[in-house]
Amino acid sequence: LPIDMAALRLCVVLAVLVASCMACSSDPGCTTGAWDFYLYVTRWPASYTTASYPSYVNSFEIHGLWPTDTTGDYPCYCTNAAFNETAINDIHTQMLSDWYDFDGPSSTSLWSHEWGKHGTCATSAGIKGLATEHDYFSLGISLHNQFNILAALQKGGVNPSSTATYSESTIYNSLKSYFGVAPLIQCQSQGSKK
Repeated sequence: LPIDMAALRLCVVLAVLVASCMACSSDPGCTTGAWDFYLYVTRWPASYTTASYPSYVNSFEIHGLWPTDTTGDYPCYCTNAAFNETAINDIHTQMLSDWYDFDGPSSTSLWSHEWGKHGTCATSAGIKGLATEHDYFSLGISLHNQFNILAALQKGGVNPSSTATYSESTIYNSLKSYFGVAPLIQCQSQGSKK
C-alpha cells in the first residue's frame, strides 16, 4: 500500500483496549475539522468477550484506526459513504483474523461502524494512497502486522491470559520498551473482570 508517510503525519499511538463501548449513546470526542495522527486501537479477545470465538482469533485484534487530534478529540462521520463489504473482498480473510468482529465471523457490524465513524474521515483528508475504504482497512492491517503487541508484551514477561494479572505499569513499560513510544492503555471492567 503506497502511502506518502510524510503527508500522512502518522504518529501511531498504541492503544490496548481490553474492552470498549461499541454502542455509546454519545460521542463527546466527536468533532469536525482537522486531525493530527492515527490512534491505532487494539483489544485482547479474552478480556473483551466471554463468548466463544474462533481459534484463529489468538492475538490482539484491531478495534480501529482513528484520526485524532492532539487534544484526544477526533472527527467522525465525515461523509455518508456506506460500508461496502465487496470493496475489501481481497483482504476479507485477513480482516477475519486481524480485525475480528466479536458479533460473529459472518458479522460486519464492527467494520461498518469503524468505516462510517472513522474511515470516512481518514479517507477525506486528501492523503495520497488513503482515498478508499480498501485503503483504510489495508492500512489498519499493515499497522497490525508492523506492531505486534503480543510479541512486545511477551518480551517484557507479560503473557496475556484469562487468569494471569499484571500491573498497568508492567504492561506500559513492556510496550514502551519494545516500540520506543509511550502507549495509551485503557482498562475497562467486564463484569467482575478488569
